[in-house]
Amino acid sequence: MSRGADRPRLPPKTLLAYGLVRALVATYRRRPVTGEQHLAGLMTRERPAILAFWHNRLLLCGDYVLGLARRGVRLAALVSRSRDGEATAPLARRFGVTLVRGSSFTGGTLGLRRLYREIAGHGRTAVTTPDGSRGPVYRARPGTVVLAQLTGAPIVPLAYAADRAWRLRSWDRFLVPKPFARVALAIGPPMAVPRQLDDAELAGQCEELGRRLDAALEAAEAALTA
Repeated sequence: MSRGADRPRLPPKTLLAYGLVRALVATYRRRPVTGEQHLAGLMTRERPAILAFWHNRLLLCGDYVLGLARRGVRLAALVSRSRDGEATAPLARRFGVTLVRGSSFTGGTLGLRRLYREIAGHGRTAVTTPDGSRGPVYRARPGTVVLAQLTGAPIVPLAYAADRAWRLRSWDRFLVPKPFARVALAIGPPMAVPRQLDDAELAGQCEELGRRLDAALEAAEAALTA
C-alpha cells in the first residue's frame, strides 16, 4: 500500500479551497527565506520547538509549516472548534499534523495541557498563533509563553510580507497576497522562556514575544527589497 493510501480524504469544499489557494500561492515570486538557520536543531530532530506567528500571517506561514511536515518534522497544532477550524482540520491531518482541539491559547485550558503532552511526551513541535483566535491583533496572549515555560521548548517566531495584498474584513485583517505578488518569509532567533515567572514577568515575556514577532515581520519586509 502506498504512503498516500492511508491519508484522510479531504471534504470536497476543503479540497476545492485548497486547490484554489495552491494555485494562488504558485504565482508568488518568493524571496529566499531569511533566518532558516534558526530551525537547524528542529530539522535534525535534536529537540522540539514552538513555531509562532501572528494570526493574520497564517496563509504563507502555514504553507511553510506544512512544508516542514513534508520534510519529516513532527508537528502538533491547536485547532479551534469554529467553522474555520473544522474546515482546516482535515487538511492538517492529511499532512501528518497532530491536532489538539481547543478554543484559544490561554493558560490552563484543556487544549494547552494536551499540547504540552504532545511536546513533552511525544517530542512534537507545536504551531501557535499567539494573538489567535480572537485577538486583539498583534498582542501575544500568555498561552504560547506558558507552553514554552512548562516544556522548555524555545519559541521560534515566523512572519511573511508581501509587496501587494488584500486585507480581509476579519478581526485580524487577514493578509492574502495578490497574484504574482513578491513575498518574503523570515524566521527569527529562538526565544527561551525561564521556568520560574511571576505574573509581572509573564507579562514581560508576552511583550518580548510580541517584539520578536514584529522584528521577524520587519525582517520579511526588508527582504522584499533586498
